[in-house]
Amino acid sequence: MSQIIFLLVLAIIPVYGIFEVSTYNVTTLDDPVGPSGFPMVICIFILIMISIQIIRIIRKDTNTEAQFISLFKGTPGSVLLFLIGYIVAIKYLGFVISTSVFTVAIRAFLNQQKTHQRENIKSLVMNSIIMIAFSIGMFYLFKGLVHITLPLPIWY
Repeated sequence: MSQIIFLLVLAIIPVYGIFEVSTYNVTTLDDPVGPSGFPMVICIFILIMISIQIIRIIRKDTNTEAQFISLFKGTPGSVLLFLIGYIVAIKYLGFVISTSVFTVAIRAFLNQQKTHQRENIKSLVMNSIIMIAFSIGMFYLFKGLVHITLPLPIWY
């Protein structure tokens, strides 16, 4: 039952997306679909997938409660917490710092979960340098080539 409730709550997002996209006030003389076409298709696709999942849960009619809760325990739950921390941190620390910290931390955590031992200092430093360089490179790629401004730290 909790899975169905979760999916219904999750369905609020594409429903809101459809409502928001339908309020675009643009002409469709050049393009019959307009700029709202692609987001509308994505929102409808997500609603269809949620509906299919709800039907599958109802048809199966078994107790999948334990399987659903187990998704948030152990490593997946920890990764979810890392991701929530990253989402919160990006607002205050900006893209480069929060992405660097997130990628270094998640890589070290997942490596420790896989090997059950800590990484040596040399490997950790080398991987950290690569992750930081990747974050800086992505920032300048988006800023320079794609002209998309990524979040900056609050002190900028």
